[in-house]
Amino acid sequence: MKEHVYITGTGERVRERGGLVEVGLSPEAQVALGDLLHFQSLKVGDRVKEGDRLFVVEGNLTAAEFYSPVDGYIDSVTGDPKISDWLVTLKPREM
Repeated sequence: MKEHVYITGTGERVRERGGLVEVGLSPEAQVALGDLLHFQSLKVGDRVKEGDRLFVVEGNLTAAEFYSPVDGYIDSVTGDPKISDWLVTLKPREM
């Protein structure tokens, strides 16, 4: 089964897998940030709307905010961009 990964206009890398939505940093965002120093996210169980700030990443070159691509709830937070491509997993709200 082919995996669908897309990059948003604000630098999030997104994929849907098993009914969940995984969010990480696009390759361009990773380069722009440089060496990653700090990660701050909402907490598991928090509700988000599409476009809400999902997490902030600080690198040695700059810091950036990243946004939720869907309405839903935070299912899990990996929180370590050095070891994970997917930083936050969302459970989309039922339509």
